[in-house]
Amino acid sequence: MKTIHAVCFDMDGVIVDSERLSPMLVREAAKLQGCEMSEQDALRSVGSSVKSLSAILESLFPGKINTKQFMQDWYDLTMTHVRTHGVPLKPYAREILAHLRERGIRLGLCTSNVAKVVLEYLELAGLTDAFDVIVTGEMAPCGKPDPALYLFCAEILGASPEHCAGVEDSFNGVRAVRAAGMVSLMVPDVLPYSEDFAPYVDQCLPDLMAVQAHLESLV
Repeated sequence: MKTIHAVCFDMDGVIVDSERLSPMLVREAAKLQGCEMSEQDALRSVGSSVKSLSAILESLFPGKINTKQFMQDWYDLTMTHVRTHGVPLKPYAREILAHLRERGIRLGLCTSNVAKVVLEYLELAGLTDAFDVIVTGEMAPCGKPDPALYLFCAEILGASPEHCAGVEDSFNGVRAVRAAGMVSLMVPDVLPYSEDFAPYVDQCLPDLMAVQAHLESLV
């Protein structure tokens, strides 16, 4: 059995309860340029890097959407919402982070989101000092499902990937964790667990409290 020295968490849908908000704001940002996006297409943005989301938009609206303007509009809409309504956390997010820190486990945040969003989310949520390392989408040449973000996070944490666990909610996310050689834990959010996830997930758990209990057998 592997001993876990570090845990790398995705942000959206794992620590922050934002995955239901994100597709709605993606659709609103597209609509500002006259592009009507279906709910199903917007869900494809879940767990996507800026580069991947831009590719999705260009495939859906070839020659009709300015992706740079879209990203600015999406950022403005997102920040307006969270500054007004706050940043909702997933159940037991604070508890698991505090518990693992007390146990001496190093903590990483490994997200495809952009740094300016991530840092403001953490500040608004009171989690600025919760992680030893924060890795955002701009910090690796490829986004998830490529393992680069997770490998970089492990490197900075000073832990070999085989002694790290990654906690994810998206298909691209668990594929990235698996490709990095980490223990892959999934807590489903917008996307339910299915057999498509099975090759990439060591354990599917209902919430972060269950993740905490499972990690107790690995640390």
